[in-house]
Amino acid sequence: MSAELYEVLSPAGAPGAAQAPPATRVHDLNGKTIGLLSNNQFRADMVLDTVGALVKERYPTATVIPWTEFPHIEAMGDVESRVAELTKVLREKKPDAVVSSTGA
Repeated sequence: MSAELYEVLSPAGAPGAAQAPPATRVHDLNGKTIGLLSNNQFRADMVLDTVGALVKERYPTATVIPWTEFPHIEAMGDVESRVAELTKVLREKKPDAVVSSTGA
């Protein structure tokens, strides 16, 4: 009986790209513009409306761009064109920070 050799592949795959450092945090939202992004999941609209109201209450000089002014990002369909559209809108509106909701 002869020994057989098998090539084994890791299910984890090859190492990905180097991880980028996290973005600089915004420590005070007063005077800042905050964009609210939705992925259109269950009750994401309610979550983002509540977050927007709380931001306005706690930071009276902050500006909130509602989620309705941004395209929704979902993991279904043509994701690349949606991301390109969102990138365009973010560049136009230039928020200082964004809050993204995944729904309840």
